[in-house]
Amino acid sequence: MSGPVHITNHGRTTHVLVNADAFDAMKVTDSTPSAAEDSAAAMALADWVEEAVILCGTDLRIHFANRHVAALTGRRVALADTPALFDTIPEMRNSLFETHLRRTLAGGEATSADLPSPFFPDAWLRLHTLRVGPQLAVMFRDITSEVMRDRLADTKAAILDAMTAHGGVDYARLSVRGTIDKVNQGFCTHVGLAEERLIGHPLSNLLTLRDRPLLRDALEDVLRGTPDLRLSCTMVANDGAKLAVRIALVRLHGSYGCEGAVALFTHDAL
Repeated sequence: MSGPVHITNHGRTTHVLVNADAFDAMKVTDSTPSAAEDSAAAMALADWVEEAVILCGTDLRIHFANRHVAALTGRRVALADTPALFDTIPEMRNSLFETHLRRTLAGGEATSADLPSPFFPDAWLRLHTLRVGPQLAVMFRDITSEVMRDRLADTKAAILDAMTAHGGVDYARLSVRGTIDKVNQGFCTHVGLAEERLIGHPLSNLLTLRDRPLLRDALEDVLRGTPDLRLSCTMVANDGAKLAVRIALVRLHGSYGCEGAVALFTHDAL
């Protein structure tokens, strides 16, 4: 009991016997984090999450707010005296923010919603509220660009439907190689071929031999960054009929640069 007992095997120590008190003392190390250290580490991590994070008590007084809160609300949050949430950020009062906060407080229900920002005009936020132990966590991030992209996609789809209903405007999306990726029904009707027969084939193949170099050169210029071009050409339908068309070529910009071009066609009488 006065000291450890070393157990050896062929002269090498393999085990050490110690009394129970010494063993219990060995299990408690300075590296074991305390509850306060755990909380501080969690808040330090929350400060680098790519969304605003607010932690409140059940009295809706702010215990923590990360650095994104000021950017998304336009309000600085001083935490020295655990300020009241709605006094610090009054735009939340009587808004959909408050509705979701109250619901989570009352029933513990986690909520998620996309909301118009009460802080800045024409901005949108994605809000999450949930209970974290005795605290209420409020998290939100800016999704304005996502909403705008969705609206633009809806607008583009509506324009294509309107072009089909119009009947006099055709559409084709071209790859960077000048091949057809997509066409609308009006284009298929005018050339007399189904879309699956057209995809993957160069658009220039549908023109007369005289006009093919004209289209190839114009498409190459547009893909290289020349401003949008318009040209008059003659297309040849599947039944041999010739169609006089005006073609507008516009460069198609994607997330990673040029992704091809869009061609619009209107028909003229020969």
